[in-house]
Formats: sequence, structure tokens, C-alpha cells
Amino acid sequence: MSRKIYPIIFLFLLYGLTRMVGILYFVPHNDEAIYTEVAQIIATDWKQHRYGTLDGRMKGEYKKPLQFWAGSLTVNLWDNPLIGMRVWSVLMGGVALLSLYGLMRRIWDAEVAWWSVALAIFSEYYLYFDSVGVTEAFLYGLGMAYLYVLYDFLDRSRWYSGVGASLLCGCLLITKTTSLLWCGMALLIPLLWMIHQQTQGQLNLRKQSLRLYSMTFVTLGIAWGFHQLVIPAEFDAVKAKFENRFVRTPQELLEFPWGAWLQQASSFGEMLYVEWHGLTLFGFMLIIGVGLGMIRTHKQQAALYGMLCLLCLASVIPLMIGVTIFRARYWGMGFYWFYAVLAIGIVWLGNLAVSRFQLVSRFREWGFRILFFLLLVGKVWVSYGPLLQWGQNDFALQETPPGWANGAGIPQLIQRVSQLEPGLLVTDPQWGHPLTALVVFQSYYPDIQIMDMDRYLDTPGLFEKVQNSGQHFYLLLDARIAGSRPWVDALLSHPQYCGTQEVIPKQYQGQTFSNSSLVLCHFKSP
Repeated sequence: MSRKIYPIIFLFLLYGLTRMVGILYFVPHNDEAIYTEVAQIIATDWKQHRYGTLDGRMKGEYKKPLQFWAGSLTVNLWDNPLIGMRVWSVLMGGVALLSLYGLMRRIWDAEVAWWSVALAIFSEYYLYFDSVGVTEAFLYGLGMAYLYVLYDFLDRSRWYSGVGASLLCGCLLITKTTSLLWCGMALLIPLLWMIHQQTQGQLNLRKQSLRLYSMTFVTLGIAWGFHQLVIPAEFDAVKAKFENRFVRTPQELLEFPWGAWLQQASSFGEMLYVEWHGLTLFGFMLIIGVGLGMIRTHKQQAALYGMLCLLCLASVIPLMIGVTIFRARYWGMGFYWFYAVLAIGIVWLGNLAVSRFQLVSRFREWGFRILFFLLLVGKVWVSYGPLLQWGQNDFALQETPPGWANGAGIPQLIQRVSQLEPGLLVTDPQWGHPLTALVVFQSYYPDIQIMDMDRYLDTPGLFEKVQNSGQHFYLLLDARIAGSRPWVDALLSHPQYCGTQEVIPKQYQGQTFSNSSLVLCHFKSP
């Protein structure tokens, strides 16, 4: 085995180790609990529920089904059903890293490719989303793989690369509508190929551009046909009614909502700060400085570098102007390009130190080792301390801010319910935390019947039946936003329903999220 492969093996072992910690310790993401429930239901009856239904009909947010199909294969393999969803995120993150490494090695060099992967492994964003079972891991895993295989198809014209690119794009389209962003980035891959060829002096632009874009559109066309074959028209017809819930309409875009766009940009900047803390400003200064330096000394390389910067912008700007709400998960799909550009800057600085200051290459090699070690220490200090203690890190809190949807307190709740005496537990009907999490972990407490408040109120005489049977009766409430939910206040102050109360706080870094604790009540007989 070549010695050059050892650093890559080390990186992917580091990737697996760090994501394993994330799988085991991150508290449940609100949407992750919902997706896990859907996967469990599909696993029970594929024929009836395969399009993510909860009651035999299409229901909910009408999300494309690929993630749920994959999750249904593994959700019951572990005692903890979340692991069955999260292993797919780890797999998709690994696919993305392999694709990033392969692409950067082909258009730049092995050292830049290595640093691109290393920075992504150290990323706060990817530590989180590689470790929890949400859809975005499928998007950037399949998306990066599609772009790499598409590049290979354009470069070598191999028919099986074209088939692979088409299937990967088709899988993207049956994952989430946001996958169209990756289709847009695919239109930049022919430019990337042509600019790379230009640096090699091997390009005939007039002959190549038509061929390349024809090949790209063929993969997109086949992918769309695959989507139409797999997804029934009924599904898309119902989904279309909800399509613009989080996306601005063309009319809204033409009104140029500058205030909202600036707010989105501010939120994105805040997320970048959480991602890299004080290094964020340094990273942007490095990217700009290297770009200016290349323009002066290596114009052909500067064009390729600029193309990668363009891919960064193409992954961010459509979301910044098109979505109506900020979700941290939306923005990281282009971070791979950001890390690739940053890696070029790091290697450029190392080369500059050797050539300009007459340092020996051994000094640069040790400088890189020290930098890598410092990143590793910083990662452990910033990310894994809070993760192991609180089940979150700062970026996880960026994605799920304090409140009912945050997963803090959910593991403690699951453990506490598993210790209860057999009986009926009635809870807040909110879809997500805490109800969905309780349903997902039903196997942990088979003698506890879980019922949401709406169904309980629609069942006349149920309370009396439970009381007469001698079963225990429990009430679980999310005491968020005190005073704005009168019915919750009334139940919490009821002398019988909440005769005894047990508070399960939502905490992070020693701070309790205000007005969002979970209250478990045990019925007190008169």
C-alpha cells in the first residue's frame, strides 16, 4: 500500500470516530424524531405507508420519501431507533467527503484535497448534521457525489459515469425539493471543467462548451424522468399546495424585500461565527488575499480559484433571497466549497512561507502538523466538552434555539417515563417534541399507553375508566411561554390533574431555557 494513502485513512478514521460520538450523544432533533416515526411506520407496512404517511393517506409536510425509505431499512436494527436514522447521515457525510477529496485532487492537487476534507471534519456544522437524522445529510452527500461523477462524465465521456450521475441526481430529486439547488450547481461544473482544462492548455472552447452542456442536461433530464417514474402524480399534486410555505413567490421576489434579505445575511454571518468563532474573519481575509495574490502571479489558477468561490456563492445566494425563514441546516450545503477555497489558502500560505522567507520544506511540513493538532485540540475543547455533558454544542443550539423544539431534556424524559408504573400518559398534541419522541421510543415503556391531548378530549369517559381500573394516570405538558397558553396554565394549577408535579428542565451549559421545561404530572385521587 502506498504511503500516500495513510493520511487519507487517518482522516476517515477520525471522521468515523467523531461522528460516532455525535450519534451517541446528540439529543434528538425535533424533526429527526418526526422522520424516525415516519420510518418506523413505513417499516411496519411498506405498501400502505411508503410515501411517508401516518394514517394510510399522505399527511404532514409531504416530504420526498428517499430518506424515509432508507431509514425504514435500519430504524429497527438498534434498541435506540435514532441510531437507525443517524447511520445514514454518517454514510452520506462520508460519501460527500470522498467526493470532495476526489474532485479537489483532480482539479488542484492531493494536498489541497486532504486539507479540504480535514476542514470539513473539524466543521461544527458537519459534526452536527453528519450525526443527526435530518434530510440535509442526504442532500449534501448525494449532491457532492453527483457533481463529482458528473465531472468524471464530462472529463472522460464514460457511459457508466453518465448513468451514475443521472441516478444520483434522480435520488436527489426524490429526497427534497431543495435538491434543485444542486441541479443549479451542476450547471457550473462544465465551466469548472473548461477552466481546469484551460490551465492545462488543452481547451477548444467552441467545440467543448456545447458538448459539455448537452451531456449535463442529459443527466438532468434522465434524473427528472426517474423522479416522475418513482413519485406518483398524486403526491406532487398534494405537495404543490404547500410548496411555497418556506419559499418566496416570484411576486415577493420582485418586491425586493431588502430588509428580510439583510436579516438573512446577518443570520448567515452569525452562523459562520459559531462555526469557526474568531477564525471566521481570518478565513475570509485569507480567501480574499490569496485570490488577489493569484491574480498577480498565477492568472490561470486564479480563474479556477474564482470558480470555486462562485460555487460558494451559488450555494448561498439563492437560499438567502429565496427562503422566508432562517434554518441553519439550509446554509451548509455550500460549506464544502468554502472549505476547498480555504484549503487552497492554507497550502498557498505554506508555499509562500517556503519560497518568500527561504524556509525549508520540512519547516512547512511541521507547521501543517502543528496547525492540524491545534484544530484537533480546539475541536475537542469547543465541541465535545459541551456535547458529552449536555448533548449539544453551540452549533446545535444555533439550529434548534431554546424552546419547545430543542431536544434538551428529551433523553431525561425518556428515561423517566421508562421508570413509571403502567398506565396512561396524556401529552401536549404538538407534533414533534415531546409527543413524537415519546412515540418513537415506545418500546422502552411498553406498559405505558401514550395518547395526545386532542384524542383524550375526544374520548368521553376515558378518564373515569382509567381511574376506575386502578391504572396510573400521567399528564405531560410543555410549559413554554407562560401565560400565553391558558389551557396549559389551568392544567398545571389543577389540584387533581397535576396534584404532584415533576419538572424536567431543558438545560445547556448550565443555563435553563426559560419557560420551556417539561412538566410531568401524576394524577392525585380525590
